[in-house]
This record gives sequence, structure tokens and C-alpha cells, in this order.
Amino acid sequence: MKFTIESGLPLLGDPDGRLVSAARVTAWESKYDEAVDIATAAIEEVGFMQERSVPAMGDGLLTLSRRYRAHAGAPVLHAVHPEVFLLRYFTDCMACNFCHDSCCAYGVDVDRGEVDRLRLAEEALRPYVSCGASDWFAPGWTTDSEFPSGAYTRTTVVDGACVFRNKTGRGCAIHAYSLDAGVDYHLLKPMVSVLFPLTFDEGVLHAADDVSTGLVCAGRGPTLFEGVRPELLYYFDASLVGELDAIAERLAEEQT
Repeated sequence: MKFTIESGLPLLGDPDGRLVSAARVTAWESKYDEAVDIATAAIEEVGFMQERSVPAMGDGLLTLSRRYRAHAGAPVLHAVHPEVFLLRYFTDCMACNFCHDSCCAYGVDVDRGEVDRLRLAEEALRPYVSCGASDWFAPGWTTDSEFPSGAYTRTTVVDGACVFRNKTGRGCAIHAYSLDAGVDYHLLKPMVSVLFPLTFDEGVLHAADDVSTGLVCAGRGPTLFEGVRPELLYYFDASLVGELDAIAERLAEEQT
């Protein structure tokens, strides 16, 4: 899974509450289970199979009319899983008052170029993070062609959360800094972090594993595609979003 950071921002034009009661958690889990049941039934009705993590080609995937390359050079998408158009979640992250940033509990994959830019922003980010840049990333690199630089590492986990969880408030420190500074958050925040709860693997756009394994806000609200559509439009050619719009409309019609 790539709940990750992507780089290539210069290529894009150079210039992302309180704890809920146990009863409410149970209610949200129930709503999520109901949504998964509905989505699974819908997928089966139109001849698709529900898959998790990286779906195998041919197992319920919708092949796109062509390959779509991100503006940064990678990833390149060639298929989408129908769950993207069927599963739902509470989209307005910063308006959430019950998740306590639970989706920030893990580190994320970070492209080499993204690491370089974040390190350059160390002083600006210092008020928002709990340690210096030397402790932000795991050592070593993994080769992966789905990253613009061809290699990635991973952010560290500090005190039970991603090192970039905002130490002064809600959500992502990178996103918070960008808003406070009046900077486009896309310039620093990882692409696949921005795309969450969608992700991609082996050219397939699909739901992140967290959607089925404990995302507290899953189950109601817009579909995953509707929630992330503006970000897809930022990172990819508008023709990709146009094709996804057509797929979403067709699946909606088939369910009525």
C-alpha cells in the first residue's frame, strides 16, 4: 500500500477534537459496516469482486481507456477499483470532532525529492513538529518506479503518530504550516497523503487499506472519489477526472 509521500512539485509548476464516546464509536463502526455491505452488494450486482490492498488485474478492476501519468511523472494509472465510487467517508477532515487524528497514527512513504524539500523547510516547520529534520525520516531508500524520483523512504512515528502530526493543533503539521503561511499545501504535503483515503499501487487507483480496517470516519458522506476529486484534478490531467466522472455516473445509474 502507498499511503505515501510523492514529490515532483517543481515539475508541477514550481511554484495537507475531542475523543468520541464509546457509544458513538460503536455507532460509526456500525455505519461503516453497513456501508461496506452496501458497497459489496453493489459491486457483486454489477459483476465486480471486492478486493483489498492491491487488487489483482482482472479481479473486479475497471480498465481506463488509456494510461494517465501524473504531472510529476509518476504514478501512471491504468485501472480503478469500483469501490472508489461506492464507499463513503466524512470528507471535511478539519471539521471532524471525533476521530482525534486517528488516520495520522502511521508514517507515510516519502519520495526522495519530497524529503529534500521538507528538509529545506525545517525552520518554517519547527513550531509545528516535535523534533528536528534529522529525526523525520527512516534511514535507507526503497526503489519504486511509482515515485517521481524512483525511490522513497518513510516518515518516522513519534509518540504514537506520524512525526508530521501537528503538535500545536489538529491534523497534519505540513498542512497547518501551509495554511498559516498562505502557501499552497501541495508544494510540501505528500501527494498520496493528500489523496487519502484513495491510494494507488501498480497503476491501480483504489481505497486505502485503512478504509476497511478502522477508518473512524468511514461510512457516511461523499464517496471516496467525490471527496478526493479536486486533488486528482490537481495532480493529473483533467481527462482522467473526466473519465472517472463518467464511470461514477454509470455506476450510479446501475444502482438505481
